[in-house]
Amino acid sequence: MNKFKFSGKKLEDIFFSEEPIIICKKCNKKIKYNDSLFCEKCGWDFCEKCFKKHKCEDLAEDRLDGWNYRVVEVNHPTAGKFYCIKEVYYDKSGKPKMQTVEAMSPYGETLEEIKECVDMMKAAFNKPVLRENKKGFIIKGQK
Repeated sequence: MNKFKFSGKKLEDIFFSEEPIIICKKCNKKIKYNDSLFCEKCGWDFCEKCFKKHKCEDLAEDRLDGWNYRVVEVNHPTAGKFYCIKEVYYDKSGKPKMQTVEAMSPYGETLEEIKECVDMMKAAFNKPVLRENKKGFIIKGQK
């Protein structure tokens, strides 16, 4: 019997029952992952309506140019301040532009891949902590 319960639900039902949400690049509408359309040319996700209308050249300036794991300071309205490791994506000038919604856990299809993932996460501690604000990211300690 599973002893981990929350409000009558099994723990795995809480974490794995909901489909991930994607934000349409053009209209910022929240859409279910399976309902989103990915443009392989420009690398962005769209709702069906915006996918039909978008032109990749319109998004050239917004194109992301890499990612890594970073320690991010989160100020949650109910949980308060805490730190976690997230994937952070950068624009062509190297400025952080986006992050994963949830904190990341090491993963891989093999033990070696998990070790590599953990090593990449460890490297996050050698960089300044990021704090997200309404205008984007700032490095902790800067205004």
